[in-house]
Amino acid sequence: MTPASTCESHGAAPLYKIGITNRTVAERFEGADFAKMTVLKEWEYASGYDAREQEQFIINECSDHLYDGPDVLNLKGNTELFDTDILGLDAVVTANA
Repeated sequence: MTPASTCESHGAAPLYKIGITNRTVAERFEGADFAKMTVLKEWEYASGYDAREQEQFIINECSDHLYDGPDVLNLKGNTELFDTDILGLDAVVTANA
């Protein structure tokens, strides 16, 4: 199973995307959508079921921070966008830069 990932979308204010795919993030979000993103972290899961369960848990636990605005991605994936760094990954990425 290809990793689940979280990405930061570059725009007026950063948005944070979580999602699962059996492809690379670049393959999942081709062209203009991928150009808007920085992959912050990827996780490997033993099965798609496990990845989906974790994704749904995060969405449910952090629903107060779901992005509520116009679509920013051309393809699917706008429903897993957050307006806050819910996983605290910006600090980790900055510290490792």
